[in-house]
Amino acid sequence: MAAFVWSRRQNEGCLAAACSVFVTIEMDGPMTARYDFALKGRRQLAEQYHFTASGLPNVYLRSGVKIERDADYGDLVAIDHLPDLVMAIAFTLVRKPEKLTGPEMRFLRKRMGATQADLGRKLWVSEQTVANYEKGKTDAGPCLIHADRALRFLFLAHVADDAGIAEELRREAAALMRPSQRDRRAPRAGPWLAAA
Repeated sequence: MAAFVWSRRQNEGCLAAACSVFVTIEMDGPMTARYDFALKGRRQLAEQYHFTASGLPNVYLRSGVKIERDADYGDLVAIDHLPDLVMAIAFTLVRKPEKLTGPEMRFLRKRMGATQADLGRKLWVSEQTVANYEKGKTDAGPCLIHADRALRFLFLAHVADDAGIAEELRREAAALMRPSQRDRRAPRAGPWLAAA
């Protein structure tokens, strides 16, 4: 079990914002992590809220959630400091030692505001390859391992405050992907020839 505190830095100094988020990671079986988030200083919920709107199947909120029952519309859910929660989830994914799952890769890509085609260009793979990564249809070979690491670098570059650091992270991502590329030579001619 690991825990850390993520807090958004204020422009004046490094004071932790009131919206700091504690993150606890617990293993719920083989290679599937459960991510629990709670707002600092808030009372715990009687029952944790399963945050499926994140697009991830394993995110639960311990506090910072208000649920109102409405006769016409059902449950109305309000989550405090939602942008900070989303960033806490993203940083948790970037820090995790295991490879990213398909939904986790999609989560980071969407936080970067990138399409599958955009990410494919940055990773030197096709849009379809990115789609396959996100659907979990690609074997965990060297290309996927490099893409996993490169995506983490690209996300950190996207949120970096310092342009120099962001550029260095982008260069690292590109360097990771270049050696893992498929052979891009012209295809070999087979036994069939075009009829004249």
